[in-house]
Amino acid sequence: MTSAEQSRKAREIARRAKELRERVGSAGDSVVLADAEQAAGEAGAAGETAVREPGREPELVDRLLDEAAMLLTLAYKQAEEGLAEFGQSLDMATPDLPGKDRAGRIERETTYRADDGTELVASPDHSERTPHYFPGGSFRGCLIPEGRFSRAFWNDVTFRVTAAGIVVVTWGVFAGKFADRYFPGGGSRDKARWELLSDLASAAPSGGGKSSGGFLDFLDFL
Repeated sequence: MTSAEQSRKAREIARRAKELRERVGSAGDSVVLADAEQAAGEAGAAGETAVREPGREPELVDRLLDEAAMLLTLAYKQAEEGLAEFGQSLDMATPDLPGKDRAGRIERETTYRADDGTELVASPDHSERTPHYFPGGSFRGCLIPEGRFSRAFWNDVTFRVTAAGIVVVTWGVFAGKFADRYFPGGGSRDKARWELLSDLASAAPSGGGKSSGGFLDFLDFL
């Protein structure tokens, strides 16, 4: 993309993120809506980071804009789910996260405990015990099934931009332990990719999924 196209996409992401935050902020008190508001806020911040400093490498800007669009997509899907709890709708078409057809979904409630006693409950159903919603799909290189969780563990995997202009994926303590313990062989820190266990998510049909060159193309902002 040209710098003008990048700036235009960043402004569009910021606009949509602001509108979504205003929409969910006035809808009601819900954990899922709070998650959506957080993701939308992070989307706007990532978009601003992409174009804040002149002279950034175009490839880095594209990657940051993909990050922003990915977060905005997550925010849209969580907003849909959260608004449905109040009998409301988002009233806009939103795309799925790429990889949803491969991620599967939670089929039964399962509790995972780490050695230090930290636990994660995964369930197909919303409850006070599992208030956080993930729509299923690829998130920062991690394939996560659709379902309800006791904590938004996907937020423990974050990104930052170093002074040298390098994007670094950072694993939080819980996310790292969870991946190493329950996704053996798939929790490598360098690639930040997880492999799903058969008892965590149902087998998803192979094929039929449309691959995308990036979240920006997938969202088709323009």
